[in-house]
Amino acid sequence: MSAGYDDDIDLAYLPAAFWSLGLGNLGQAALWTIGLLPYSDAGLVSLYLEDVDASELGNLAIQVLTKPGWVGRKKACSAAVWGGAPFPNNDN
Repeated sequence: MSAGYDDDIDLAYLPAAFWSLGLGNLGQAALWTIGLLPYSDAGLVSLYLEDVDASELGNLAIQVLTKPGWVGRKKACSAAVWGGAPFPNNDN
């Protein structure tokens, strides 16, 4: 336990929206962390995800959310599906 840590912290505010510019190593780690936040209804949270890159094989070993099914697909689309969005109707 670190100094100043309190197990009984009451969160008064959690953001209703997040904007992620890039879904590489840090962007995916941030998105994963957002997924851990204790929202009473996560369906009310808006995620704005931007990344023009597609996932590659090399991303599998270093990016926390990337799965084999993401390879060749736009990172933003795959991350949106991970966040609960319906799968897009295109190949990217």
